[in-house]
Amino acid sequence: MGGPDSDGVHVNFVRSDHEEVLSKQLEHFYKAEFGDTLVDVEQSLSFEDRRAKQIMDESVALVNGHHQLKLSFRQSLPCLPDSLPEARRRLYWLEKKMERDPEFHKRYASVVNKYQEEGSSRQVPDEEVPTLKPIWYLPHHAVWHPRKPDEPRVVFDCASKSKGISLNSQLLQGPENTSLLIGVILRFRVNRVAVAADIKRMFHQVFVSQEDRGGLCYLWWSDGDLMKDPKTFQMLVHIFGATSSPSICGYALRRTSADNSEGFSSETIDAVMRDFHVDDLLKSFETTSQAVEITK
Repeated sequence: MGGPDSDGVHVNFVRSDHEEVLSKQLEHFYKAEFGDTLVDVEQSLSFEDRRAKQIMDESVALVNGHHQLKLSFRQSLPCLPDSLPEARRRLYWLEKKMERDPEFHKRYASVVNKYQEEGSSRQVPDEEVPTLKPIWYLPHHAVWHPRKPDEPRVVFDCASKSKGISLNSQLLQGPENTSLLIGVILRFRVNRVAVAADIKRMFHQVFVSQEDRGGLCYLWWSDGDLMKDPKTFQMLVHIFGATSSPSICGYALRRTSADNSEGFSSETIDAVMRDFHVDDLLKSFETTSQAVEITK
C-alpha cells in the first residue's frame, strides 16, 4: 500500500499451494463476521433457534399497535415448580431495606407504579391467581444507572432458582434477530453525517401473549403501601433479563419493518434491518437533509 503522500495504491498478491483452502477459509471468515442479513441468520439456525422462530412465527399478533408474542418455552408445558417461597423471601429483604430507607422506597415504588400506569403490568385478582398456568414468581431488585441516579431500574431476576430450576432455564434464547455489531460500526463510518439513537424501553414495547403472562408474576404491595399484604402482579410485556427477550423483541422490530415496507422508503427499511444492534441505531448519511428525513 502507498504511503500517506503517495497517489498510488499497490496490492501484493501471494500464490500458495493451498490457495483453494485459504480461499474457503477467508470466505467463511467473511460470512461469519460480516454476514448480518436476515437470510444469513436463517440459514445458520440451530434446532433450538428454529423452534424459537417457529413459536414467534405462529404466535405473533398486532394488538393495539404493539406486537404480541408467546414466551419461547423449551416445552409447551414448561417445568416450573413452586417459586412463591423464594419470591416471598426476597421480597422480605427488599421490604426491610425500604423500611430503613424511605427515599429508596419512594423511588422504587414510583417505577413499579409506572409499569401499571403505562399498561406494562397489572395486579392479578385473587380469584384469578389459581387459574394461571404456567405460573412463576420473579424476585426483583433495583439497579442504578450512573446517568439516572434518581430513578432505579427494577430488574426481575429470571435466573432465580426454585428446586434447581429458573425461568431462564425453561426459555429458548432464540436466533440473534439483530445486525452484528461489527457490521453496524463499519457502515457507521462510511458517510459524513452521523446519527445515533435508541428505542425507548424496547422490551416493554412488545407484549406477551395472554396465555403465557402467568410466567411473569411478581409480588408487590397495592399502591406500594408496605402496610398491606403483598399481592400477585404480572408483567404484560417481555422483560429485561429474560433469555428470550432480545430475540423476541428483535423479531418484533424486523417484523414491524417488513409489515410496513410499502409505507416507507427503502432507505428507512434498510436502516431498521441493518443498522440496529438490539435497540441502538448507528447510521451515517451523505447529507443532513437525508439524515433528518430518514431519522423521522
